[in-house]
Amino acid sequence: MAEDNKNRTKKNSFKELERQQAEQYRKNTEVVGNRVKGSLGTIGLISEIVELYFSRIVDVFLKLSAGPESPINNLEKEEEE
Repeated sequence: MAEDNKNRTKKNSFKELERQQAEQYRKNTEVVGNRVKGSLGTIGLISEIVELYFSRIVDVFLKLSAGPESPINNLEKEEEE
């Protein structure tokens, strides 16, 4: 009987190892999830900037590359008058 009680009070090292691995896995998945969320947020911000300002940047470069007598610049002068 004393041996049965002694065996019951011992911890099963495999169960303890499994518990430690499960805890480590949970922590690692949280870290990876946070990194993915951060990356998606950054990508979303960049895509919004491109979506909002890309067409205007193209227009600016076209106007800068065009000469003073180009049709692009003449259209703007007519609209202002």
